[in-house]
Amino acid sequence: MKAGDAVQALAYAGVGSGLGAVVAAVIAARSGRGSARAAAADLLTEAAERVSRMNLQLDSDNRKLRRDLDRVTEGIDRFLNKEITSAELRRLVHRNLEDAGLIDPDSVDDEDEPTPRRRRPKPKPPL
Repeated sequence: MKAGDAVQALAYAGVGSGLGAVVAAVIAARSGRGSARAAAADLLTEAAERVSRMNLQLDSDNRKLRRDLDRVTEGIDRFLNKEITSAELRRLVHRNLEDAGLIDPDSVDDEDEPTPRRRRPKPKPPL
């Protein structure tokens, strides 16, 4: 799963969770009186706080991923301008992918190539 896909999945999960809490609160408010309305208000407040915390975390993760991607792009530009060697580029890319949490820290093999954290299964040939 790509980093962008993971962030998007988390965003959808959080929005769904928040929306579910809001719907539950609205139903509780409409079906009861006094204490049910207070409970519904509490549910709405909790849902809003949860969504707000999630948005802050997603924003932070997004900024970090963008920063790491900018570093990789800068490294590629430096390589294309012959300012760094291919080995230096590999180390730079590996370090930034590691910082972004996209590969394991000790995933370097003999050729100094990063090994992906997860491997996708090979597609089965059609019958």
